[in-house]
Amino acid sequence: MIRRATRGDAGNIADLHALALRGSIFLELGRPFLEQFYYGTLADADDVFSYVYEQDGRIVGFVTMAASHELFYRHIMKDLPQLLVSLARSAIASPSSVASMAKAAFFMTKKERLIRCDAKGELLQIAVHPDYRARLENGEPTPFFRDTGVKVAEALFFNAAMELRKRGVRDFRIMTGGENVVSNKFYSRLGCRKVADNIQVFGKPTSLYRCDVEDAIGLLDHTGI
Repeated sequence: MIRRATRGDAGNIADLHALALRGSIFLELGRPFLEQFYYGTLADADDVFSYVYEQDGRIVGFVTMAASHELFYRHIMKDLPQLLVSLARSAIASPSSVASMAKAAFFMTKKERLIRCDAKGELLQIAVHPDYRARLENGEPTPFFRDTGVKVAEALFFNAAMELRKRGVRDFRIMTGGENVVSNKFYSRLGCRKVADNIQVFGKPTSLYRCDVEDAIGLLDHTGI
């Protein structure tokens, strides 16, 4: 079942983020930061929304989307005091990660100067629990996919795109690791167009995609999502 996330889901979403998105920038900022970020956006950020996929009483996938990346970063500044407190908690819990946290925070401050894409929205995060992904690393279908045929990531992506359509947003941008073959294929298959593949994040190449809302909805609707 897919539903809109509430602030009560913040902890579970943060846990899933930490499990499924190990190389993400936000994770470098620490687990307390993740929970505060999701709590803050789900509580009072009209420009940011999340959907979760529930199965067997637990959240097994989520997507977080900003309808306007400009308004999203204004919200970050509004929530800055609470986020700074969460960063301090992360530093106390893991002193060895302070350097990584500093690099991640610095990147967030200069992100807009690195990205050359005028799409209005931004897909911030999308994640699926490893047990519920369509296929395991060995190529064999997971029991969930074999029994239901449901592709969790596609279903979440479709609902997020539908929400953007309701808000009058025509396109959005996506950043993903340049070496992440699975995610790059996923976005390309959904009709997203790669506009850059040499953005450096922590010394690693990062791909930038632009996705048309109507194109994404049309492709996913055709597959029966």
